[in-house]
Amino acid sequence: EEGATLKDVVRVCTYLEDTRDFGRYNKVFGQMFEGAVLARTTVEARAVIATRIEMDAVAYKPLGD
Repeated sequence: EEGATLKDVVRVCTYLEDTRDFGRYNKVFGQMFEGAVLARTTVEARAVIATRIEMDAVAYKPLGD
């Protein structure tokens, strides 16, 4: 939605092609969402996706904010 930022993210689900990439991914995730309190899921999805990483996020921003 218009006006939402990374600070409004409440849930992230990440699909990694190879869990050996988790360390690098986790470092960048920590930098992007520093201090954030959010639900987070990370799974290996080798057979499902044809890319190294896929992420989806849910943001919550009350109307009028």
